[in-house]
Amino acid sequence: MALAKPLRDRIAAALEDAARVLVLGIEPDALALGPAVVDGAAELQSVRAKAEALEAGSWDAVVVVDVLHQLADGSEVAAFLARVSAALSVGGRLIVIEPNARYLGRRFWDSLASATPLTHRSVAQAALEVGLEPRELVPKFVPVENTGWLTGLCVGSDWAQAFFGRRLWLSAIRPAGPPAVRATAVIRQAELPLRHLLFLGLILVAGLIARLYHVTEPPSDAHAWRQTQTLMVAKGFFEHEFNLFHPRVLWRTIDEVHPEGYVGGTELMVTPFLTAALYWVFGTAYWVDRVIPIFFSLLAVAYFHRLAARFCGYTAATVAAALLCFSPFYLFLGRVHMPESFAFCMTFMTLYYFDRWISSDERAWFWPAAVSCVLMLLGKPQSVYVALPMLYLVATRHGLRAILRPRLYVFLVAVAVPCALYVWWSFHVLTAETHIVYQPPGLSALGFKFIHQPAFYRRMLTVAWGRAVGPALFVLGALGALLPARTRRTWFPHVFLAASIASIFLTPGLHWANDYYQTFLAPPAALLAGRLLAPLFSRRIGKWAALGLTAFTIVTSIHAARGFYHNERTESMYRCGVWIREHSRPADRVLVSFQDPTALYFADRIGWVCRLQADGQPIVFGRELITRLQGLGATVVAVSDGCWLDNYAANRRYGAMRDFLYDTYYSHRGDDYAVFFPALPADLDLPRDGHVDFGTWETLKYLRGDWGPIYRAGVLGRYVHKGAEAGSIAFNAPAGVGRVTLKISAEAHNRHVAVLVDGAPIGEVILERAWQQVPVPIELDGAASAPGRHTITLDVTDQDGGSRRLLLWELDAVF
Repeated sequence: MALAKPLRDRIAAALEDAARVLVLGIEPDALALGPAVVDGAAELQSVRAKAEALEAGSWDAVVVVDVLHQLADGSEVAAFLARVSAALSVGGRLIVIEPNARYLGRRFWDSLASATPLTHRSVAQAALEVGLEPRELVPKFVPVENTGWLTGLCVGSDWAQAFFGRRLWLSAIRPAGPPAVRATAVIRQAELPLRHLLFLGLILVAGLIARLYHVTEPPSDAHAWRQTQTLMVAKGFFEHEFNLFHPRVLWRTIDEVHPEGYVGGTELMVTPFLTAALYWVFGTAYWVDRVIPIFFSLLAVAYFHRLAARFCGYTAATVAAALLCFSPFYLFLGRVHMPESFAFCMTFMTLYYFDRWISSDERAWFWPAAVSCVLMLLGKPQSVYVALPMLYLVATRHGLRAILRPRLYVFLVAVAVPCALYVWWSFHVLTAETHIVYQPPGLSALGFKFIHQPAFYRRMLTVAWGRAVGPALFVLGALGALLPARTRRTWFPHVFLAASIASIFLTPGLHWANDYYQTFLAPPAALLAGRLLAPLFSRRIGKWAALGLTAFTIVTSIHAARGFYHNERTESMYRCGVWIREHSRPADRVLVSFQDPTALYFADRIGWVCRLQADGQPIVFGRELITRLQGLGATVVAVSDGCWLDNYAANRRYGAMRDFLYDTYYSHRGDDYAVFFPALPADLDLPRDGHVDFGTWETLKYLRGDWGPIYRAGVLGRYVHKGAEAGSIAFNAPAGVGRVTLKISAEAHNRHVAVLVDGAPIGEVILERAWQQVPVPIELDGAASAPGRHTITLDVTDQDGGSRRLLLWELDAVF
């Protein structure tokens, strides 16, 4: 049976030092091993005869392919291996490739040639019994058919072997004395990767289930501003131009409304691009937005497991993968439309493939390492901190001789050139065309001023402890960092941690402004924690302790992540955007009063957000901005955070703006947002029945001055809380209004309240008992009785140090 070239190359590499090689069981030219190859035999009887004629110690290597399972029974297999063993010189190598009946099952008997079912365990045991010492045993090495691309994939990939491998590989040598290993140890070591790949599969399934929580909900949870930015790009790809290098957003500059809206200064938009491709299949749905992030998040865990296994062993890798999969921010970011899951996946792929390339000098690993590194840097430029562990891997492999290795410079060029080209395109070409930028300049430098302040370090530590890493994983990782490594190579987790900490000082502004950047600390913390717990699994009592600690860490991590799934502020922006979309025309243009684009995304309208522009200058929300943007077609003004309007006491500098908006423009007041229409005049008319219940959101348009937000007080119902200064009620009264009655209460006893109508004092009211609702009748006579705009002002005049706050309940006008 002819073998695929990758398998022939693999055998040749294993026998590169052998001068005399005998191949049994395949065609003479099947293995291109050079002139040292001796003629093989295809017929079983010829193979038997050849084996019986072997001279003792006459061969440096013997390759047996598909022979043993064709022999009559186990005794004949043992006899055959004994003759082969005797024919090997001391130090000679035997390679066996046979169908593994353990994984073929019934398919093993589909071949008429099958006579003796063999497994990796029986072959390893048989080799030991004839005096051979197994050096490499792979239970699932290549597929049933040893030809085609699948064989090549399995030869080079542990994962492909686990999924598709059905033939075993045994490499054994003939020692000078008795074998120094036991069959159980060899078998256990061979099955260890498969066992831990099974554990990894269970972790990934559990991780998928955890990431399906709220999968159909809109992206209005934590960091919705970042999610909606990238979702704008995904919709742009789908609805306008499916071009990875032409991302577009909904916001514009205050100088022009660019028709395309191409945005520069972005990372490579891989996640939105792939999501847009899914839109073509499944349509636009919130669950579709989460598919690509979930996929990359779980793929990253798989690569992280493979990476950890190379430095810490399979047990530590499995524990580390479980801890990382459920760490708070990593769990949350792995299901939202942000670039983090893709960036982490490319990071672990880069380190894994780069280490394989550096360690083996095999060219096959060069391109996977280079491509994943390019995608890592373009997908998240802040991932450049990974250069430190990469340099450490080079140093451990080559030392100072690395500067004389041309292939390292080739790798550097292969990574730097595409990155430089994309930076030129995004940060110069696109930005110059539209002046719309994704990341305003100076954001990274913003935090350098904090580096000398203790508050900066307290914030970094607090975020890492509570959200990014989680308390339990933080402690385990710190304890793991205290354990010294035995070799330079096994210091890798410590170097990875040092690089992650260094990233804080590389981009301090981003870490200060975005708490999720601290997630960089989670992978090395998980590595070190896995390294700490792994030795415990080899002890009976320690195993249960390690399992308990791992489970406790996962549970506390999930508990810490709970708060990310609900965010009142961004949920109000979601409701604001949805209302605008449902009550405006597609051609309407929307100004959002904050830099958060969440409301603009859900409104699905072109417009503006108050963020830094390409020149670094901020867009400041105010009268001048509204007037300027009306000239560019602004027809809707959205104040998507209701607290900005509700609580004058907490936002005094916005009070005049709030009063101006309500006094000037027609408004719609939602539960916790407000929408204004500059083309329509304000509507402050009293209801026809003259009754205003200030416990409803819509009635807040009548408030001016120092009123606080609506409070819900159980059985007391809803009320509006006044601050320490004067508060007013503005309204339009029709002709014939003679009396207005306000119902108010105070927080303290004996509060003296001055009452003014249109700025003129008309008297004083004493509120004797705290919390008691007192009607305050106000006669409108003279000028105050004329139809039009009127303002009633209430001001507590007491100076005894007690509470000056009032609670406003109702207004009743008598027509």
